[in-house]
Amino acid sequence: MKLLIADDNTDIRNLLRRLSKFCPQCTEIIESTRGDETIAAAAEERPNIILMDIVMEGTNGLEATKAIKEFLPSVKIIVITQLPEIDYKNESIQAGADIFLIKEELYKLPEILNKITSNIN
Repeated sequence: MKLLIADDNTDIRNLLRRLSKFCPQCTEIIESTRGDETIAAAAEERPNIILMDIVMEGTNGLEATKAIKEFLPSVKIIVITQLPEIDYKNESIQAGADIFLIKEELYKLPEILNKITSNIN
């Protein structure tokens, strides 16, 4: 399965890549640092799962989520952010995100990825 990591912070992308190794089905990892790059990568690579930051240069993660869900409705998008406010959770779900996760809860990511991949297979 293809996993797209969209975050402008190199350290967070590296952490997400390491955490994704606990998901054996996630065999191909693609990365982007901007919302517009994420939309283009999703269109070209057709990932099964996207880990999406909200705050990125150019198109933000919420706008990118909405755009991607229009042409790739089956993709599972996990919004991962430092912004725990309930407004961001609601906006993320309205944009089409499947899961909202604050970065302090990243320890839950391997389990979430495994649940998603078991439902996709």
